[in-house]
Order: sequence, then C-alpha cells, then structure tokens
Amino acid sequence: MTPAADPTGTGVSVAPVDAEVEHPTGERRLADLPRRALPVGALAILAYLALHVALAFANQVKFFRPFSQLQAGLALLLCLGAALASRRPEVTAVAAAYVVASEVLWRSERVGMPWEGAKLLLLGLMLIGIARFTPRPVGLTAPLVYVFALLPGSVVALGDLGLVEGLHQVNFAVLPHVALAAGVVFFSNLRVTPRAMGTVLWTLLGPIVTITLTASIDTARLGTADFSGTASNLASSGGFGPNQVSAVVAFGALVAGMLVALERRGPMRLLAAGLAAGFAVQSALTLSRGGLFSVAVVLVALAPTALRNRRSAARVLGILAALVGLTAVLLLPALQELTGGALSERFTSSTTTLRSDIAVADLELWVENPLLGVGVGEGEFQRDLERQTITHTEYTGLLAEHGMLGLIAVISLGVMGVASWRRQVTTTGRIVSLALMVWALATMTHLAVRLAVIPFAFALAAAALVERAERADAYPPADSIGARRPSSTTA
Repeated sequence: MTPAADPTGTGVSVAPVDAEVEHPTGERRLADLPRRALPVGALAILAYLALHVALAFANQVKFFRPFSQLQAGLALLLCLGAALASRRPEVTAVAAAYVVASEVLWRSERVGMPWEGAKLLLLGLMLIGIARFTPRPVGLTAPLVYVFALLPGSVVALGDLGLVEGLHQVNFAVLPHVALAAGVVFFSNLRVTPRAMGTVLWTLLGPIVTITLTASIDTARLGTADFSGTASNLASSGGFGPNQVSAVVAFGALVAGMLVALERRGPMRLLAAGLAAGFAVQSALTLSRGGLFSVAVVLVALAPTALRNRRSAARVLGILAALVGLTAVLLLPALQELTGGALSERFTSSTTTLRSDIAVADLELWVENPLLGVGVGEGEFQRDLERQTITHTEYTGLLAEHGMLGLIAVISLGVMGVASWRRQVTTTGRIVSLALMVWALATMTHLAVRLAVIPFAFALAAAALVERAERADAYPPADSIGARRPSSTTA
C-alpha cells in the first residue's frame, strides 16, 4: 500500500479520510498514517498554562478586568483565523477545545460574548473542519438522523412562541445537538496520535486553570461558617453558577488524568497529576455534586476496559491506589476541617435538588404528547410543578419536547457513541474514547447540554487514537458499528 502524500510537508499528526482509497469491504477508509507528530514542547505548555494563571490573578484586580475581554476577543480571532488558514486539521480541533473550555470563564467574567456564543463557535469550527478536510465524509447516517429528529419540535416552538422567543429556545436547546453532530462527523473522519490528542487535552486545561484558580482565591477568603451541607456554594465557585463550575473543573480533573496516561514525559505527567488533584479538590469545594459524580461514573465505566490488559491494569491500579491514599490521608480530613463537615454532609445527601421531579414531569409530558412532544422550550411552562424551571436531564427533556422523535434522537446518540468506541483499535484509544463519551453522557443527566464542552467531549471521542506504526486499513469505516473490530496491540 502506498502511503498518502503529505502536501504540507509538515508531517501532520491528524489525517483526514482519503476519499480515493477504498476499504476492502467497499467502504472508504482512513488514509495512511503520516510520519511525525506536530511538536508541542513542554516549555510551550508551561508558558501557556502560566498565562492562564496570570489571567486568574489579573481578574482579581478591577483595573485589569479588561484582560478577560481581550482574551475573549483574541480567542475569537485566532481560533477562527487558524481554522480557516491552517492546513492542519488538528489546529481546528485545538481551536475548538480552547473555545469550549473558555465558555464558563467568559460567562463568569461577562466579556460580552452571547450566552450561547461558545456553542455557535463550536458549530462553526466543526463545519469549517468538515468543509476543508473531509469533503467526502463517512459516517453521516446517525448524525443526520440525530439532527433531523429535532427539527419538527423546533418548528413547533417557532409556531407557538413566535419567531424571536422560538429562535431563542432553539438556540438554547437544539444548537448544542447540531454542534455535537457536526463534531462527530468531523472527528470520526480523523485519526490522531497520542501526542496529538495530548495537545488537544492540554489546550482544554488552560482556561480551566483560570476558572479553578479564580474559584480557589475566593475560597481562601471563606470560613467554615460560609459552607452549608444543604446547598452548593456560590463563593467557592468564583461567584458563578456552582453546577457549571463544578462540571467544567471536574472535567479538567478527568482530562488531566488522561494526560497522566498519555504523556511520556515524566515531568509533564507529574504536572498533569498535580492539576488533576487540584481540579478535583476545587470541584468538591463548590459543594455541587454533579461534576465529581460524572467523573465517578467514568471511572466505573473504564474499569472493564482498563483492567483487561496487564500493562494498563498495573498503571490504572497504581494511579488509583495513590489517589485513594492521598485522598484518605491528606485531602479529605483537610477539606472536612475547611468546610466544617459540610463536605461530607453534602456529598452523602440523597436529594436531587428537584432534578428527579423535573425528569418525572418530563416523562409525564411525553406520555401526554407522545408523537411530537410539546415543542422546544415548552416543557418549562407545561410541567406540573410549583415553579417553572428548565430541564436538567437532557434525555427526558428530549422526550418531553420532541416526543418519539426525541427517542429517535437518544437512540442515534447511542449509535454514535457505540461507533466511536468500536473504531478504536488500541487499549489507550478505547480508554480515552470511553472516558470522554461517558463523561458527556453522564453530565447530560444533571446539566443537560448547558456547556459547549459536553458536545465537544462526545465528538472528540469519535477520533481514532492510533500509533504511527499501525496501518490505516486496520480501522473500520466510521459508520460501521456492526463490523468486527480487528485485533490490535496495546498502545
């Protein structure tokens, strides 16, 4: 087999599908692997993280507040410009990672970005990536079904709520799903080396460092009387929504944990481990349980895959033993003392803060409106609850507002997830893909799709993580979830 040419001469580490090469089954398949990874040195990563540490401290001084607006403006220009100008598809992935990780920062600092601006940017970047790097993409069936299933409910909303309010509701509730579908199409037509995936993951951590450090600075000013075991804490969340801060910071802990497994540079692995611990602690201190809940679900889901291989099992068990020991001996007693016992009270509480009531009400609406649902944005006003509130469980919300078409959308989401996992042919690839996917799906149970990082994480799981030495014809086509996965060696 003749290797695909590298037209840029740069050794791209993420390659699009070669539309001209045929898979043995008649389907198009991934092109031959490029020879070199895009180098991102340790010093560049450290400088990048240091800039975001500085941004957190600058945000504490009123005089320097405009730096947040400057960061948002530069991010907008550089990310869109890079995606349009670069000949490397991984640049688009990095740009999208930075945008979605910055969303909570932009919202909390009120930089002037539209509330759903990050999701709109994510969709734009994914469409740019598809247009520029995958002119004949494979794996379109499930994403298209997913999107088209949500269109009738959107039309109902426009008719019932009027053009302006209807578009607002569609932008809030449907746009993230369209971005997710576009992202799955883009990433399922790419394959990435571990180093290239590491670059995307390190990019995610920059804004999360700023968010976490901002919340930590505010937490340092609190006393035990400022914590309550019955509610999340706004102050320890940096003055912004605890559920969103908890989710994105805990996601940072998960991403840093994946970097511990992916990094081959010892000092960078130690840095990633330290960041993972710091993120987990700050997520816990928000007293919003959703963030760490999603990470816990990921760890449970990863166990069968991670422990199947002797090499990965030893690494995972070693990391878990260190984390459990560190938590039990040092972190938990210190956090209990800091919060006056509120931490354990909060995390052992079984109350769902109305989430279960909203989910049940959603299902009741679905029973009453089984075919097309009540329409996008209508569930908030038609639920039989004491107060109006938007859904927190995306799956029941889809059923209530889209009816049977919402069920088709949920099934399509599952099909895309299975396809993403089955495309992985290395143990590391399966672990990374499953971690990203399960985190997104678990977070949808308590935060719906409020954050752009949720559809991005699910979409990123579709990228095939490969070693340079492996052949491209080992990979099943993106839409072939029923194909037998080939045997492989551990990454």
